[in-house]
Amino acid sequence: ISGNTQAGILVQSVPGNSNVIQGNIIGLIAGGTTALANGGPGIGLSNSGAAIGGSNSQARNIVSANSNGILIASTLPGD
Repeated sequence: ISGNTQAGILVQSVPGNSNVIQGNIIGLIAGGTTALANGGPGIGLSNSGAAIGGSNSQARNIVSANSNGILIASTLPGD
């Protein structure tokens, strides 16, 4: 997930939803070796209860080269 003009992944407040963000390469090309940043955060959460990552290596997210890695805020640009 890379090269976007804003956030790579953006999860905004959605009552009753349980979003899970797992197994992504964010802000890098698919091989994970070269930067291709997003214009905003790699992951942006706004009033969200989203789960990021997990308890095993397959659930990890690799986040690099973005304006912020993971941004958690009550409001985000574009809200």
